[in-house]
Amino acid sequence: MYPYNPYHYNSPYYQQYHRNPHYYQKHYSIRNPTQLDPTMFMNSAHQSKNLIKDGQLILEKIAGSKPFSLEMMQAAQSSNKAKVEELIQSTGIKQKPQVSYTPNGLTVTFINEQNNIDCCHLILKIRWGNP
Repeated sequence: MYPYNPYHYNSPYYQQYHRNPHYYQKHYSIRNPTQLDPTMFMNSAHQSKNLIKDGQLILEKIAGSKPFSLEMMQAAQSSNKAKVEELIQSTGIKQKPQVSYTPNGLTVTFINEQNNIDCCHLILKIRWGNP
């Protein structure tokens, strides 16, 4: 079978991992913990509220208007991206989202940047068909 039983105290495996004093040394984190500042976190949460308002406008329009929903589905299924984006903008949103769609649904992604740093994202995935 095997020349050494790895659990036997004379085996080289046992010697390497269980009798090696460096094996059990503590490893210290390289990261130096600094004083935490929640300013960016709070600012990101505040900006996210604006994205949620825009997302809510889209959802209310889709949920409340059968003709609008039908027009959105038809435009997406015919790959008319300009029409889909126009319909989304007509809901009264303030930011322009990234829009993608499949034969089964719509994905609307809002991205908010502050000083060229991604602050927050809101992704809405709305289905109209089975996968």
